[in-house]
Amino acid sequence: MIVLVSLPLIPAVSKNRTHRLARGRIITDPAARKWALLTKALIRRAARGHRWVADRKVWLVIEVVMPHHRGDAINVLDWVADAVAAAIGVDDRWFAVILDWVIKRGCQGEIKVEITQREKEKT
Repeated sequence: MIVLVSLPLIPAVSKNRTHRLARGRIITDPAARKWALLTKALIRRAARGHRWVADRKVWLVIEVVMPHHRGDAINVLDWVADAVAAAIGVDDRWFAVILDWVIKRGCQGEIKVEITQREKEKT
């Protein structure tokens, strides 16, 4: 089964912006938390009816579409992987990841995610 999801790209999900220090405590950006909840819900809805095997490899193909080249696409990887893991119930240590990026001037930015798990792994 292949699950395709399109997610909004917001600055809060860059690992360089998700956490900050406030009064000696590390605070997670509320927008990043909200994004993670939305992402989990979108993935769960798209993958409805599919049974994920917890100890089998899951392929993530991620394309980050950015309006400019001021950020690094790799900085969203942790947030995407954590959201996918929470949505499908497979630990992210089982993920094999292909990450790509493209610049589209004038766009809002998005993260396209393809999630695949084969019925049986090739030996």
